[in-house]
Amino acid sequence: MAIICPECGATDQHTKLRHKQLLSLGHYIFGFVTGLIGILIWYFSLKSKFQCGKCSQPFFTRTPTAKVFLVLFHIVVSALLIAAGIAVYLLVLSR
Repeated sequence: MAIICPECGATDQHTKLRHKQLLSLGHYIFGFVTGLIGILIWYFSLKSKFQCGKCSQPFFTRTPTAKVFLVLFHIVVSALLIAAGIAVYLLVLSR
C-alpha cells in the first residue's frame, strides 16, 4: 500500500514531517484507563504529516502500520465499552 498524494496522485518521494498533536481531555482519560499500552496503540494509530516531493503539498495520511494500530485501537475501545456496559448492568441487576 503506497502513500498517495491527494493533490497530484504521486506515490513516491514523500518526506515525513514532524507535527504537534494536541491532546484533549478524552486522550488523558483514555491514557489513564488503558495505561501505557493504550497510549502507545493510540500514538501509533495517528495520521502522519507528509510533504509531496512532486508538488510540495503537505498532507496527512495513515501509514500501513498506523492502519493496523487503528484497528487495534478500535478493538481496545470496544472492549472497554463492553466491559463498562457489563459492569453497569451487574451493578443495576445486583440491587
